[in-house]
Amino acid sequence: MKVRVVFLCVILLFLTAAPAWGFLFRTILPEEASLTVYQGVDKAWIEGVFTIPCEQGENGIFLPQNVSLEKRLFLRPLDPQVQVRTIENDVQGTKVNLFTLQAGNYRLLLGFFASGFDWRCMYTARLVKGELSLAPAVFIENRSTEDFETVRLRWLLGSPSFVEEEVPEGVPDTQKVSGVAAPREAEAPITMERVTEYQVFTLQGKRSLTSQSILQVFPEIRRFLTEELVRFQGDTLSRVLILKNPGEPLPPGYLFLENEGMLTRAFFPGIREGEKLELPLPFPPGVSVKRTITDYRREEAYFNKEKEVVGFRSLIEITFECTNETEQEVTLEILESLPTLETLELPPHWEWKDHNALRRITLLPREKKTLVLTYQFEEANL
Repeated sequence: MKVRVVFLCVILLFLTAAPAWGFLFRTILPEEASLTVYQGVDKAWIEGVFTIPCEQGENGIFLPQNVSLEKRLFLRPLDPQVQVRTIENDVQGTKVNLFTLQAGNYRLLLGFFASGFDWRCMYTARLVKGELSLAPAVFIENRSTEDFETVRLRWLLGSPSFVEEEVPEGVPDTQKVSGVAAPREAEAPITMERVTEYQVFTLQGKRSLTSQSILQVFPEIRRFLTEELVRFQGDTLSRVLILKNPGEPLPPGYLFLENEGMLTRAFFPGIREGEKLELPLPFPPGVSVKRTITDYRREEAYFNKEKEVVGFRSLIEITFECTNETEQEVTLEILESLPTLETLELPPHWEWKDHNALRRITLLPREKKTLVLTYQFEEANL
């Protein structure tokens, strides 16, 4: 399993005790390579395992040109007989001085950040009889000049806590995946684990990720039981799909939803385990709500010491005429913004929800219903 990773080549420099040092340069390729891609910061964490031939005593190696002390790096000998003495900048690059108790071949683990990598998720979805099927597709991008012929891949969901440099503006999503339309096929399993603020997704096995390429990965299809309703709020009707995620988190991405012969493009904000989510749907014609203030009166006045009117206790009555002209049963939710008064009492069948009066009803095909909301509130004399 040869890994052709140009930037992971390590130049080996033997330092001898002779007055005139002899220099032996060798290009060392990593035996193993792994790539962990962050989202939205144009970076990936790269790790490589190298076997370095060392003499007894002092040895020196130069790290790749794009690895320096000015950026984060990780270097660890995998053998207790090797010690890292110093890491310093040299005219030839970043130099690592090692000390070994005896001559031999020793393994080192090198990790560092590299630019030009990103990942995103898109979904194709289908809604049938209250069940939503989500088929994710993960796009892992390599816009760098580096080639990976075989590499272990991971990608992280979460906001990184580091900022090294300004992130360049990327290519729009529609251009980045242009022409990438691979048929969906069986994919190696993907595991997920939580590490501090991240969710880490690992693709089993090894893959190729060459320069200027996009690797498309197909995680398993997820299915959710859903609730669909029409919502009336602020004189606006909308259609929403409500679902709850009982399983592992799903990352954000654009969603293409097929429902009743219609294809909808929407942004899927992502969903955590146990979280509820509302997705907007195209609004079908045939459902209407007419809101009318049918009564408004001031029932009581409040006075100050100077007998000036400073406020009123008022009553308002709002009528909602709800019509379903379709052949389908519709769940209708009405949200009416109310004054935030703890003493405000709602009529029967109405309840509070985030400073709104909430009423949910079912409209049968070709059915009309009239709802009335009446409440008292206090208002100032403006």
